[in-house]
Amino acid sequence: MDSTPLPGPTTAPDFQQVRKYLRSIQQREALGSFIKTGWKPTELGEFARAVFLASGKTYPTAASYQYAIEKGADHPYAVETLATLRAPGFTMPPFDRPEPKRYAWDDPDSPEHTAELRADIEEMARLWRKREASWHDQPQPVEAQPIPKALWRKLFKLRNRYHTLADTLQCEALSEESQTDVPTIARCLRNRSYRTNGLECPEPNAPISKAFWMKCFERRARYSSLAETLEHEGLKEFR
Repeated sequence: MDSTPLPGPTTAPDFQQVRKYLRSIQQREALGSFIKTGWKPTELGEFARAVFLASGKTYPTAASYQYAIEKGADHPYAVETLATLRAPGFTMPPFDRPEPKRYAWDDPDSPEHTAELRADIEEMARLWRKREASWHDQPQPVEAQPIPKALWRKLFKLRNRYHTLADTLQCEALSEESQTDVPTIARCLRNRSYRTNGLECPEPNAPISKAFWMKCFERRARYSSLAETLEHEGLKEFR
């Protein structure tokens, strides 16, 4: 048995049909106000759809019209909707049409994300993976890879905290500068600790744990440059 839903009406109902949808004298009087204001059946149909669209429906139903009519022709939303429908260049969409997919605000597939934002996320992902590789003593990624949705959402939320990409990278310890300076600071701290305890200095490229990496970043963030950091932290001679 074919379960394909039957198509809905192709045109908006006229006012006579809309009147049959209404349940009270007040609703019918309110419809009269829409008519006197100059609304057309197609415009009222769009307003009814905007006010309420039943789940699974692709066109406004009787309930849609009832809710819309109850608002009244002088309701700010009605006035705004009519102005939009009559704006120069506006084309009335089909009366029966599927509802556009609604995306979560942080959905990577949302069409509302600009090309600039997507480029920022890609750069953040590249630096994120580079930093992760250093934390886990893994080879640095050499090619761009698809960004998992979970990581995309995480980076999107981080990006939204700050005014610019540069601020985001700096404050979240993702910048190229941070990823160059922090290992140097870590190496100097280790060298100082080992020499103080009479031990042989570790390998220059020894892995840096996440916790130690972030502590070194906090030291770096106190100063305007790596040189200033090493000078004030007493690390210059251990470089």
